[in-house]
Amino acid sequence: MKRNKLLILTEMVFIILLLVFCRPAAAQVNITIQHPPYNQLKIEDMWKITLINTSSTTLTVNLKGTLTEAQAGLIATGESRIFELPPGRKVFTGANNQELDPDITYVNKDSRYKESVTRTGGLPAGEYEICLYVIENTSGDQLVFDCIQQSVLLAAPPTLISPEDGGEISLKHPDFIWLPTVVFALRVNYIFKMVERFGNQSVQEAIEKNSAYYITTLNNTMVTYPISAPELIDGKEYVWRVQSVDEDGNPVGSNNGYSEVWSFIYKKEAGASEYKITRQEAIDIIIKKVIVPPTLDHDATAFLGMTPMDSGMVYYPYSHNDLEKRIEKPVWFGWINDAPQAFFSHSTRYVFIDAATGSYIIETYDWWPVVNGESLWMNEEEISNPDLLIYSTIHYK
Repeated sequence: MKRNKLLILTEMVFIILLLVFCRPAAAQVNITIQHPPYNQLKIEDMWKITLINTSSTTLTVNLKGTLTEAQAGLIATGESRIFELPPGRKVFTGANNQELDPDITYVNKDSRYKESVTRTGGLPAGEYEICLYVIENTSGDQLVFDCIQQSVLLAAPPTLISPEDGGEISLKHPDFIWLPTVVFALRVNYIFKMVERFGNQSVQEAIEKNSAYYITTLNNTMVTYPISAPELIDGKEYVWRVQSVDEDGNPVGSNNGYSEVWSFIYKKEAGASEYKITRQEAIDIIIKKVIVPPTLDHDATAFLGMTPMDSGMVYYPYSHNDLEKRIEKPVWFGWINDAPQAFFSHSTRYVFIDAATGSYIIETYDWWPVVNGESLWMNEEEISNPDLLIYSTIHYK
């Protein structure tokens, strides 16, 4: 009887030891995928994980992962290199991701997923699931896995703020303001376009079909209608729209990055003074009285705005906003580059012509002018609007 009890006890001990030392390897490893920031997903987020080896031995493993989207299905698969996982905790982040050296394969026939990662670093809008599996190298057994879900919403296009839609404005150089398109890890530029509206056109038809009255690309969310643009005409209606794009000109956000289309009517302020000095007269003053070509002994180029500068506008030489000054009365503003092929600071004359009397003053600086925060008429601007260039001894290609 005692022998039977001893045998039973021995068998029980053996079973317990068998359970302890021969339990499935899955219990030896835990894995947790770190959740990406809200509304963001990068391909490297598949490999930001915490591994815990709860055993007392070093395991040889590798990782296999899948990325799926609710509508499109399997997007990509990945596999890391083989590595040693010692007892304890091991965290993989963006800083040490190279230790895994994952090989990513895009398997979905829709190329926009790979293109989005290549172009922006992130995945497009969708409902995603990341799954990651820990594989024991010798046996090929799956030890453990973890999956997380992540939503990526398409960014909203710019939201127009001012001037108010359908309103009237009297400023010759109004500010156009909009709210930004917010996209992670991507620099967003904005294409501002304004056209004149004709007859019974809808605002959408006008913005799509009519030639641009003024168009520019910038990286902030406000543009002041510049003196280099055509003058706004009393009683005319204009429409405007903003599109958000990346640095390569690709649309960013829903609706191809397009904002709504807004309109306004320009009404010249009652009692506003007429300019007695025309633009051609201002050109003649700069060329004949300031430059005086027969006496010129060096190369020079000269520029003049399409409309006078209003009182209240501010200017300063590039990179020297400590020298900022304010325009006290309407003037035609031109500037003369006295060393047009020099790359660094050099003599530059600013010419201010009283729009009422034609009297003028000259100020000399070392850099081109900045008016209301906008650098005037350099590089592409000279080509895109040649009317600004009123005199030159050299040829601009």
